[in-house]
Amino acid sequence: MIEPKVPGVRTGMGYIKIGPSETFTQGAFVKLSSSTWGSEAPGTPGKAYNGALCYVPATDSDDINTPVYPIKKLIYKPENSETDLDTVSSGDGIIIFMGGQYETDAYDTDVEWDSVDPGTLLYLNSDSVLTTGQASDTTPARARFLKVASSYNSKYASREVIWYELINQEIAVTSGNLGF
Repeated sequence: MIEPKVPGVRTGMGYIKIGPSETFTQGAFVKLSSSTWGSEAPGTPGKAYNGALCYVPATDSDDINTPVYPIKKLIYKPENSETDLDTVSSGDGIIIFMGGQYETDAYDTDVEWDSVDPGTLLYLNSDSVLTTGQASDTTPARARFLKVASSYNSKYASREVIWYELINQEIAVTSGNLGF
């Protein structure tokens, strides 16, 4: 799940490309692929078509020159369970966010988020979600932590979410704390 709290000035659209049996969580990060969808594109409404922009999962190995974006589903359709509402499959249309502040439940669950200070720099991990630690000295910061909050899903079940602010990728830094 990802919800814009202070939307950025721009959003974009494309199609996710992952393995045929994989799913990808809304709120996780993607990067633009160097290729476009080819003849393997599903070509049905709401799905990728031949020549469409292709986005792939971003990870901690992407350098500072690789812009990354959190995503949200473009089209919702009836699905089998509550968890399906938060995932996309290969070929699904996605909205990408650039700049702004967001609330998400797609984060590193190994982090004790209640202990994280506001302003702490956040990085991507190998699962394409935000975490507090760098994988290496060259792993760029992608966001700044704001706070922990609670949100409710469509069944009114509470879940912990984090609020963060995307860092302008033209001025992203690789270490430190931006603070307040």
